[in-house]
Amino acid sequence: MKTKLITTIMIMLFLASITVFAVPVKASPAIIHVPTDYPTIQQAVDAASPGDTIIVAAGTYDEQVVISKSLTLQGAGDTTIIQPSGTGILTSFYTLGTQAGALWNGHKLASIISVQNVGTAGVTVKKLKVDGVNVNGLPGGANYVVGISYGETTGTIYDVTVVNMNSVPVATRTYGMWLDAVSTSVLVEVKNSRISYYNKNGMTARGAMLTVDIERNVITGPGLIGPAQVPNGLYVTFGTGGTVTYNKVSNNRYTGTEWRSAGIGGYRAAYGVTYEYNNVHDNDMGISGDSGSPIRYNNIHHNTIGINIEEVSPGVPAAYNDIRYNLIHNNYYGIRILEDGLGAGNTASYNNIYGNTEGVRNWDTSQTFDAEDNWWGHPSGPYHSTNLGGKGNPVSDYVDFDTWLRKPFQAQE
Repeated sequence: MKTKLITTIMIMLFLASITVFAVPVKASPAIIHVPTDYPTIQQAVDAASPGDTIIVAAGTYDEQVVISKSLTLQGAGDTTIIQPSGTGILTSFYTLGTQAGALWNGHKLASIISVQNVGTAGVTVKKLKVDGVNVNGLPGGANYVVGISYGETTGTIYDVTVVNMNSVPVATRTYGMWLDAVSTSVLVEVKNSRISYYNKNGMTARGAMLTVDIERNVITGPGLIGPAQVPNGLYVTFGTGGTVTYNKVSNNRYTGTEWRSAGIGGYRAAYGVTYEYNNVHDNDMGISGDSGSPIRYNNIHHNTIGINIEEVSPGVPAAYNDIRYNLIHNNYYGIRILEDGLGAGNTASYNNIYGNTEGVRNWDTSQTFDAEDNWWGHPSGPYHSTNLGGKGNPVSDYVDFDTWLRKPFQAQE
């Protein structure tokens, strides 16, 4: 009996030691429901721990949502609507970081959803609608009004709708989305989303620490507006790198003559931003790139200018853009090159260029643009003074079009 008692005591002491020295197990990320657990989205965000998921039921939520921790914010689709009742709801601003040589340093964004300084831990926003219809003015102290902004934060925006960011006077710059990183290396993906009706840009991506993957979105501009504002669908700027693919961008037009609206544009972006498989139509300019960009497999049509090539910055022409496998049709200019805009290595080949008033116009008479091996709409090639029998799209001087394709090119994707 004594032996059994000693054995029992030893087992109990062993089990106690396991209990004492056991490593605590981290609780699984929580799921928080709005309005069941908290009546507002912001209350749920404030209560959440990093890694939690907030699921928002269908309904209209009169608030601004500010996120500064890693989490997932998920709605029920377009029936989950974040719609501030007025300008006064936007009380928290995000201050853009400073990057040498960049515009907008220190400017303040008044965003309906403002994701701020989460870093690489990341934030996901998906399956909801942001509606700025009641935001009819610029909040005091802010520079711009934005639907969704990500500042210095990795993340994903998926299946989101942003609408009616143009209720303010047209002189106020409003944006569907603004992605920004100048101090933390982050990746932001925007996929399967919709942006419509804004005063300035559907989407702006800014900063040398930012990489974007912008894929399968529909961006519809405000139509013909100005002269106080120049609308653009999407601009990649000031060192941002990445890919812009499978998007549909349309309806960006400017009433003035000094500037042109772009469906998709790059301005001092990182070298080699990729623009592929986009459908870009009914803009002043379809695609206006920087340098080193593959511009391939796009359907570019019914714009004033299909593809625009100009200086990247004053005195720095665009260089080494690979324009290939595109449908470039029914524009006024298929490809336009501005004076002093043509750097080394720009080529256009194996494109179907047809139905344009002018296939290629090169205003930069300092060098010839390489446009060999394209289909110009007719087996006889483009019309030019050196090819008077050409019945295809006309081309200007300083364009090397010989040789040309005798039938439309069929791209192998």
